[in-house]
Amino acid sequence: GMLLAPKKPVIGALRKEDNKLEELPSQYQRALCTFIEAEGKAGSLPEPRALREKFVFGHEGVIKFVEPPSLPKEARSSCVILREKPHCSTDQVKSISPFRELIRFRCTTNPLSLVDEVGLGLVIMVEGTMPRAFIVISPLLRDPSKLAEACSAHTKVTLSSLHTQVGTMVNDMIGREVDAWRAFVQRRASIVMKGSLNAIAHVLRKVPNSSAGSDAVVAETIRE
Repeated sequence: GMLLAPKKPVIGALRKEDNKLEELPSQYQRALCTFIEAEGKAGSLPEPRALREKFVFGHEGVIKFVEPPSLPKEARSSCVILREKPHCSTDQVKSISPFRELIRFRCTTNPLSLVDEVGLGLVIMVEGTMPRAFIVISPLLRDPSKLAEACSAHTKVTLSSLHTQVGTMVNDMIGREVDAWRAFVQRRASIVMKGSLNAIAHVLRKVPNSSAGSDAVVAETIRE
């Protein structure tokens, strides 16, 4: 249910309809085959008639594209929402949600901080959600081809190599709409994760400011 993939072929493949699996990219085919095999052995695969789009893609744990109206225009088409923070090795929880059971990382810090640390994207918090939901903004979500190239160019992919290959794309996105980003952080700096706020401020400082004092507001928010 968390796949960013064409819905109808996924549903068809789960129902084992003819040729639907072949319509999907190879990585989705492998994931679905593994899922179907595992769920089949466990006896927990739902009946085909129960596998409707709303059942598979409509629950709150789905990672899906969203277009927050308050963001600058270009960024709006490059966003996904995560219902909660991905799980990391040091998290101690009494019970784990299906989302965190699936989206987990072997690291000792918030995995979302790695997104802005190497320039892969920006992260903002969604107000009024419990547990806290997050929106990840990245040009790589709209066009992942450069990320695929960066990953295929190295036998072992590291954060450093990713930063070298694609680390300027977010800065370029901010730079194309500096006035809109200035206005956004003036109004909503409190919901932007600190590393992302630093990244935005870094770009804004390089561009002449037509609105006196706005960069100082960003700097003050970062210090807080």
